[in-house]
Amino acid sequence: MIHRKINQFLKEVRVNIGKFLFDRNEKRNELDISRVKKIIFLMYRDKIGDSLVNTIMYKALKTSYPEIEITVLTGKAGKAVLNNNPDVDKIVLWENKKNIKNIFTLNALKEKKYDLMINLDDFNFFKSLFIVNKINAALNIGFNKEEYKLYDISIEWKKEIYHESDKCIEVLKRAGITEEKLNYFFYLKEEEIEKGKEFWENKSGLKIVINFYGASKHRSFTLNKAVDILEKLKKMQFDYSVGIVFPPNKKNEVSNIVKNAGNIDVNIVENIKTIRESAAIVKGADILITPETSLVHIASAFDIPQIAIYRDKTTKEIWAPLYDNYKMIVTNKRDINKIDTALITEGLEEFYQNKTFKKPERV
Repeated sequence: MIHRKINQFLKEVRVNIGKFLFDRNEKRNELDISRVKKIIFLMYRDKIGDSLVNTIMYKALKTSYPEIEITVLTGKAGKAVLNNNPDVDKIVLWENKKNIKNIFTLNALKEKKYDLMINLDDFNFFKSLFIVNKINAALNIGFNKEEYKLYDISIEWKKEIYHESDKCIEVLKRAGITEEKLNYFFYLKEEEIEKGKEFWENKSGLKIVINFYGASKHRSFTLNKAVDILEKLKKMQFDYSVGIVFPPNKKNEVSNIVKNAGNIDVNIVENIKTIRESAAIVKGADILITPETSLVHIASAFDIPQIAIYRDKTTKEIWAPLYDNYKMIVTNKRDINKIDTALITEGLEEFYQNKTFKKPERV
């Protein structure tokens, strides 16, 4: 607790220093989208889920204003999501670790003279103030940035009550765009799609893809819990095939999970190195089971039914799938390993019988 308070105090000190060094004396004009030719989106924190959510905006902006040039500043994970996306004109790589290359990157971006910079991060960091100041776009939009004159437009954001995609809606409103139907967009290449098809080729029954891992220990299944899930699958009374996707560093652990589960036909997806390869497997499946929100969004992009597992109601409300064909399991505990795994097989039984899930209550 003390360590956390110290970190919070130091963060506030850094932000205040950033405000002193990089804030402006006054805000600039309101947004006139008709005068905007170049937009840069700030995605330097490099989250796969966030990168997918933001594709809502790229598509809507390109559809309404095809002449606008869209640039995204992001890391390697975001770049993997956006590769092959026709709505993004340029992806600029931000090195996640402290790297002198980032200074040269920002200097080059400043030379581009962007008309508009959009930062969807509702946190305030020294780094983001520095980046926005260095890019020096004509107009800056941010969330919960009212105290900073560096941001010409600050959109109020209450994270606990809105879905993350609502940020896109708020930005698009200010560009005069009303989006009634929201979709994520993940553009796989033909050869990537084919590899996904090859994996599922000759596998019979309901094609189930499972991921046991989330972004933290408490959002990932333990070895014993993962074994329990596979053992529950063995009791199902219909034909199915299972594929397991996982981060590259979890290969040995997944092998142990399958070994300990005993007599079950499970296919470990070998040699996965990028999120795009996992996405191709998801695209070829009939249903996904995952506690990881990035895969939740990937399944949404491909309209693949899923059983999504969340720790708490807040996470569910912020990161729920955009479509209706899913079953949500919420533990309301700090650790998803508190889940009753029978709920997963019950969900699979429901989907197998009905080929869909009952329309969920929208958050």
